[in-house]
Amino acid sequence: MANPSAPLNEEAARLFGLRSFDALAAFAEPMFDEYVALAARLFQVPISLLSVVEEADVSGPANVGMPGHSQQPRAEALCATAISQARAVVYHDVALEHHPPIPAQALESIKKCGAVGLSSHCQGFRWC
Repeated sequence: MANPSAPLNEEAARLFGLRSFDALAAFAEPMFDEYVALAARLFQVPISLLSVVEEADVSGPANVGMPGHSQQPRAEALCATAISQARAVVYHDVALEHHPPIPAQALESIKKCGAVGLSSHCQGFRWC
C-alpha cells in the first residue's frame, strides 16, 4: 500500500532504502534500546520508540514504555504521520491536536491502548 500523501516515486525510494540497508535488523541491535531509554529520560516521557514505517506495517525494534508493542498496521500507527506529512511531527497532547490531523484509525488505536493522555509525542526521521 503506497502512501497517498507522498509521491509514489519518493515512497518507493524510501522503502527501497529501508530494505537495502536492512534497517529493521539494524535497529534491533541492543544499542538502540539504550538510545530510546536515553531519549525517554532526556525528554522526561514514559514512552520512547524507534519505529520503522514499512509499506503496510510499522515495526518498533527499540521500545521503552510499551512492552509487547513490536508491530502494528501502518494505518493505526501515529508515527506514520511523519511519513505522510513529509516532515517531523510533534503532538503536544494527542487528545487536543488538530494539525496535522491524526488519522481516525491511529486515534482509535491510541484509545485502545489507554494512552489518550499521551503528550509530547515527537516524530521525525521521515526516511525511516
